[in-house]
Amino acid sequence: MRGFRVIYALVGAALAFSGPSAMADESAYREAKTRALEWLASQMVPNETVPDPQPGRAHLILSYRVPESDPARAFLAGRSMTYEIALAEIAFTLALDYENASYILNALSRLTPKDGVLWFGYNTHNDWPSRDDSSGALERAGASAWAGYAAVFYLRQRKAEDPAFLENDREARTYLRMARSIATRLQALMVTDEDDLRYGLVTGGKNSYGLRYSSNAVNEAFLEGEIGWASSEHNIDAYFFFHDLGILTNDESYLAAAELIKKGLFRLWSSKEAQFFQGVKPKRIDKVLALDCASWGSMFALSVNKPAWASEAIKGIDKKYRSFDAMPGKEGSRVEGYKPYEDAPVFEDASDAVYDFYFKKKGRVTWKELNGVWGEGSLGVALAFLKQGNDAKAREILDEVITLQDPSGGVLYFTRAVPHVFVDYPSVASTAWLAIVLSAVEDPRANAGFMGSAR
Repeated sequence: MRGFRVIYALVGAALAFSGPSAMADESAYREAKTRALEWLASQMVPNETVPDPQPGRAHLILSYRVPESDPARAFLAGRSMTYEIALAEIAFTLALDYENASYILNALSRLTPKDGVLWFGYNTHNDWPSRDDSSGALERAGASAWAGYAAVFYLRQRKAEDPAFLENDREARTYLRMARSIATRLQALMVTDEDDLRYGLVTGGKNSYGLRYSSNAVNEAFLEGEIGWASSEHNIDAYFFFHDLGILTNDESYLAAAELIKKGLFRLWSSKEAQFFQGVKPKRIDKVLALDCASWGSMFALSVNKPAWASEAIKGIDKKYRSFDAMPGKEGSRVEGYKPYEDAPVFEDASDAVYDFYFKKKGRVTWKELNGVWGEGSLGVALAFLKQGNDAKAREILDEVITLQDPSGGVLYFTRAVPHVFVDYPSVASTAWLAIVLSAVEDPRANAGFMGSAR
């Protein structure tokens, strides 16, 4: 039944498409957005995949729709990733579907402890990870920042409609407490040593997995410990969260945190590459070139009054990251979009044996050697162009990505499977980004409000 509520929430928004400047493809955009939102609603548990979710995890949203024949279904189909939870909530909020948005926020708030430590993802069919059992779980600052940002985004939009919303709505106060808890955790991850290259930035979180080759197989080995690396992408996420939380609450400590992050990110801007580097390690800049550090980086630069940087970052995207692939299941067809890196290794810190196992090639394989279209990443590029006022380019990208939307409404995460890196299933990340960008196309207020400069 949740899917039917999406349709009613879209009726008012759909009217924004009409007018003398409307293009012939607006009806196709409306249909694509409606189907995307219905698909997102159908991913919320309980559903056919997880009909009896773990108590306390109802209304989390399954990150992927895994084919029944896929061996990964047993352990991946019931997973709900924190970043995707946040994106789905934002997509519903922009569509004015506050019922589904609040379902998700309620579920997320139940997962958020007082110390604000959120795990990277959660099972819905059992209680892992939990306070009593988190062995093997990951924490990522970027995912946590998105969860906080989703709550703040919802509260800002509701407060704009009703200035007394925060004071009068009990659930709203719960969401704000959740956001403050997450902010406290992220502040604890900020580097405070002024002599450190990472000063003012949020470090990555804790725990990771590495690939190990043994006995003619590749396995993922759990590596426990704090992550000293500070990611540009994580910090862009954290900047928008802290900044908008500060605007919402009039709390100067959050605005001060945003200012520190901003200055830290400025040190990662490369004039030569015309984009932000991937991040910074304790003693050196991580100079890998990543798509989101160009696209999301452009949106960040625009929001902090660096319009020249914002413009330069998107100018180089096609040269560095443009890619193509065959349309899955459609012989002879082709889709164009973007891949995640320019020339980074496909597997970080993996041995030659791992590469040989998967690619039958001695030595590392880089993204320059691989083609493929990343749905989520391509839509981030579309939004960056839209914020620069290049509506035609944004629509060109949208038209390509919409071809990756299946009949049920889900959008492929990546056009081909890359072991341990990307799946080729319909995903919440790509589908929610499609709905978000289509909302931004139809409504300038949505465009300005999401990953923009809150006032």
